Amino acid sequence: TLRNNNYYWFVAYKIIYGANSNIGAIPTGASTASDHMKGENLFMRAIAHFHLVTLYAKPYSCGRDNMGVVLRTSTDCSVTERATVGEVYDQVVADLTEAAALMKNGSRRGDAGYIGYEAAMALLSRVYLYMGENEKVLEITNQLLGSNPAANLDTDLRNIFVNARSSKETLWCVAHTAVETQER
Repeated sequence: TLRNNNYYWFVAYKIIYGANSNIGAIPTGASTASDHMKGENLFMRAIAHFHLVTLYAKPYSCGRDNMGVVLRTSTDCSVTERATVGEVYDQVVADLTEAAALMKNGSRRGDAGYIGYEAAMALLSRVYLYMGENEKVLEITNQLLGSNPAANLDTDLRNIFVNARSSKETLWCVAHTAVETQER
């Protein structure tokens, strides 16, 4: 429905604004932990822009010069012109590349409800897939899967969602707990 579409637009830009605020406040190189947190925020900005451009613009394969979405890389909201699809994808790739680099030497702050290096690389792989950069998709996927990925899979499908936050198969999930899902 229209209401859901409008709400998604609003919430995505709210996430982007919060991420930009954090990105601007966290100096790069201060510590491994702060670099990881900055990487998490770059990931959030990238995933929000990515989902916005895939929902509200023509696919990348239809042309880089098509109208995309408003690109926000700071807390300055004075410019509201839509960027091209190509410009949005370029920013998403840049954000995910930087996020992965910042998180590579750190560790996730908790279970799979927190963002880590592997989540950034997996999302980057998906972005490259949408861009038609198949060699990059294979390179990243092979790197993430390692030499024997099937040996580590949980074959009991009943465990997939129940244990998503603690599963070694989960790269990242949105963690909902009883507190977040309570009716208000």
